[in-house]
Amino acid sequence: MLRDNPEIVPFNTVNMSNAVTPHSPDTQLSDVQQFGLWIGKQDEAFDPVKVTMFAQKYSDKKANKEIEVVDKENHFSIILNASDLIGPWIKKAIK
Repeated sequence: MLRDNPEIVPFNTVNMSNAVTPHSPDTQLSDVQQFGLWIGKQDEAFDPVKVTMFAQKYSDKKANKEIEVVDKENHFSIILNASDLIGPWIKKAIK
């Protein structure tokens, strides 16, 4: 996959991981008023059901959000198709 898709980051450093790891995800998520979350149904790193349940439970009920489990995608393959998911959402969000 990396050979055919050189735009994918082949590794994460500790600093990179720390930078994207929330310190209090439940309270931080409740402050977000607009977000999109897409996770592959075959994700090997995270449980898609638990991730989407967490997002629904702790996000503001009035937040403009899209939360979706994407069929036939895993933790890395979804990156290759992310623009198909994120692009339309951004266009809709900025209207």
